Amino acid sequence: MRPIHVPADSLSGISPFISRTCLEQEAPTSGKEMAMSRHSRVGFIDGLEGEERAVLPGYDTGVMGLLIGIFMLLAFSASHYSTFVKTFRQNLFSVRRRANVFDEHTMSETGIMISLVVLACVCEGIMIYFGANGSGTATPGSPFLSIILYAGLAFLMLFGQWVSYLTVGYAFTDYSNTSQWLKGFFASQALLGVSLTVPALWLLFNPGASFIMIPIAIGLYLSARVVFIYKGFRIFYTNFFSLVYFILYLCTLEIVPLAVLMRSVHYATSYYH
Repeated sequence: MRPIHVPADSLSGISPFISRTCLEQEAPTSGKEMAMSRHSRVGFIDGLEGEERAVLPGYDTGVMGLLIGIFMLLAFSASHYSTFVKTFRQNLFSVRRRANVFDEHTMSETGIMISLVVLACVCEGIMIYFGANGSGTATPGSPFLSIILYAGLAFLMLFGQWVSYLTVGYAFTDYSNTSQWLKGFFASQALLGVSLTVPALWLLFNPGASFIMIPIAIGLYLSARVVFIYKGFRIFYTNFFSLVYFILYLCTLEIVPLAVLMRSVHYATSYYH
């Protein structure tokens, strides 16, 4: 059906809102006029473009598979060693030079300790990951790869501390004190792993709570270190002059590794960015 062309004069006085069809002689002829007369499609008719919803790190298959594997190893080891809590408490606080004849040391105890230490490293990696996300310096890509990277850095720091404690114990004390000191170190790391499990799992499914959970995790880490330092003080303190060496130990083996870890995290994130 052809449009009806109504002369403009016939519409005068009727209504200013009534439009008319453009006449042939009024159509634009030049390219500039045609560009000015071109109309675009109204945006709201098409709606808003959908955005992909961010997947929570807790739903990442690699992250949850890693945690479930650690929990299964821990449960398997604990089922064969029912007195671990008693031995765990002794490793944390006891400085007895002679071992009790009734003390048990089995492969299951070693398995539990290894599981808890690995759990501590993974939980530290999770907390570092969310801390880096909060500061805008997280590594891009899969959360699993980032958490593995940060957990690996935490494990390297732990291994470096173990070597340092072993060297200091060999140089300044006997085998018995060194053994107790190292047991206290691994027990404090196991305690840290248990303590960080809830904040780490909470952040995996609720990243918005990082401003609360990260300070809590820092407090738990410092508490575990204080327990270990207290045991070391009981082992090595003999007189007032030994206090000077203990202060040097704190600066060298407690503060420097943290500075190295923070520097390593910064280097790793800047490398990916």
